[in-house]
Formats: sequence, structure tokens, C-alpha cells
Amino acid sequence: MDLYTGAIATGATAVKSSVQDSESLRRICQDFESVFITYLMQSMRKTIPKSDWTNGENSSIGFSEDVYLSMMDENIARAVSKANGIGLAAVLYQQLSQSKID
Repeated sequence: MDLYTGAIATGATAVKSSVQDSESLRRICQDFESVFITYLMQSMRKTIPKSDWTNGENSSIGFSEDVYLSMMDENIARAVSKANGIGLAAVLYQQLSQSKID
């Protein structure tokens, strides 16, 4: 392998690695946005008054309802984040990819 071929192979490997790093960073930013949206939804849900029928002290539904709603919030947050979300992932990706270059 001559110097020219070696340089091209090294450049191609660097580009491939850069693309993989870029996709990994984008996925991490989406995951962070998903966690943020989950926290936001759970905080908003806490503001809704609970009735004695669904979540009273003597209700056996209370705990399972909390688990179900928590799982639902997480899944909704993931779906929102994958569908361009609230823009947090894009801003994080832009800032972090620029800082990686500098």
C-alpha cells in the first residue's frame, strides 16, 4: 500500500468514525430530551388533583395506576423525542458537535 492509498483509507476510516460518533451523539441528545420530557410530564401530572375513587389511601388501584402512568409518560416522551421533540435534542446536538470540533 502506497502513501496515497494509505491516506485515503485513513481518511475514509476517519469519516466513517465521525459519522458513527455523530449518530451516537444525536441518539444521546434524543435520549436526554426524552428524559427531560418524561420529567416534565410527571411534574405536570402531579398538579392534577387525585380523586378518592382512583387514588385514595384505601385503593388498591393507586400503585398500579402510578406505575402505568409512569411507563406511559416514558413511552410518550420517547415518541415525542424521536419525532423532533421540543427542539432540545437539536440544540444540544448543535452545541455539542460544535464544541467537539473546536
